[in-house]
Amino acid sequence: MNRWFLMVLCAFGVMAAAVAADARPVAFSEKELRKGVRENFASLQDGVLKVYGNPSHRHPKWLPVFLELGPAPVGKTICLEGDVKTELSAGMFMVAIKITDAQGKSISYQGPTFRSSQDWQHFTRKFKVPENGATLSLFVVGRDMDAKSYGMVKNITWKVLD
Repeated sequence: MNRWFLMVLCAFGVMAAAVAADARPVAFSEKELRKGVRENFASLQDGVLKVYGNPSHRHPKWLPVFLELGPAPVGKTICLEGDVKTELSAGMFMVAIKITDAQGKSISYQGPTFRSSQDWQHFTRKFKVPENGATLSLFVVGRDMDAKSYGMVKNITWKVLD
């Protein structure tokens, strides 16, 4: 394994199996979801993370779940993959890797944004880590979602390609 290998284990089991020897499956635990569960916008069941809208949220309202992935491999290409299902009557749903600099300031969010309802669909997103990148986090968010809207994600992996 290379030094960038990271596997987060949780009480609910591994969320995804590695699709290649160097793929890093991402799993969520109750600890990471505590804020979302406490604020009533996220749940985890059978390895599926669900972020859903709430009628008490004011617009625009971000409903984020973060998971630290570790140091950014500067100058390398990253591949983020997973499966997403959405039911959106309002708002959007995003699954991305957040890149921050050494001071913790967000540089960019790299991943797909979903703006309409869809059944389970696999996504792949490749991107290069900028020279000022310091850390990576998985970022799953709903924005401006009403009570009828939700986004679900499973089988998330990421790997360094070069």
